[in-house]
Amino acid sequence: MSLPAGWESEPGSRLARRGQDIPLGRRGADRFLPYVLGAITFLGALMLVVAIVAVESLRVWDTGLTGTLTVQVPSLEDADGTAARVARAVRVLEQADGVAEVRALSPAESAALVEPWLGDAEILAELMLPVLIDVELAGDGAVDTIALAIALEEIDPGIQIDDHGEWVNRVLGLAQAIAGIAVVSVAIVALALIAAIVFATRSGIAAHRHTIAMLHLMGAPDGFVGRQFQRHMALLALRGLIMGVGLALLALAGIAWAAADVPALVVSIDPLAWTNVGAVLLIVPVGFAIALVAARLTVMRTLARMP
Repeated sequence: MSLPAGWESEPGSRLARRGQDIPLGRRGADRFLPYVLGAITFLGALMLVVAIVAVESLRVWDTGLTGTLTVQVPSLEDADGTAARVARAVRVLEQADGVAEVRALSPAESAALVEPWLGDAEILAELMLPVLIDVELAGDGAVDTIALAIALEEIDPGIQIDDHGEWVNRVLGLAQAIAGIAVVSVAIVALALIAAIVFATRSGIAAHRHTIAMLHLMGAPDGFVGRQFQRHMALLALRGLIMGVGLALLALAGIAWAAADVPALVVSIDPLAWTNVGAVLLIVPVGFAIALVAARLTVMRTLARMP
């Protein structure tokens, strides 16, 4: 039996009008595909944002703390004596090789740094907080901290120098681990999306096996059948991708709203930054392309094995 004349060529034919001769979507597991892909996309979008935030935090911490020192000068009950020691320490720091800029923080600035932890202005007023001196290093950030510590020790043995090295290394290690886990999670989510498409496509072919066999008897090529499955699965995937991305954006908006009044202790993170929103929106076209390719390859390989 052969195809009726003009079946593939006449734009006004029944197939051209309907674009589909297989009753896809009426039964089978593929009707649940949008919800499965929506959940997968939601998790993948959140993991993608986590990866972006971790990488951005790495950049901010690395550029913000590398090449700087913090000097702590103990406070005395005599404010004038404290100011004199701070002034001497500033002069020593300014004369040191490799130092570009020195600035002593005011008591209000020092209190603001610890206020998120203590949160009580009266307690802060009673505490004798050390005076902090920010030191920006020049060039490659090389400075003889040992010689600098000896010089400052002559002013006050309690003066401490913090080059942030140990803290930065720990934080950067944690951020790198989080970014790595997030990237691996995104890859796993992408594989789960492909697996869901493959499973739904194979289930659809199995559910419509007799219809496909009849179309083959009428002379329909595998390409014709494959295009119908590919279009159907891609549209289902598109619905799921849009659903998941929409939920992810709502979740990010909720996080941004909840964190609006939370002080930025380490780095200011905006869940709705354009990089985060753009990356999440990009999931839709990328996921749609992946679904198209996965559905096409699956259906053509499956049809090729059919008798």
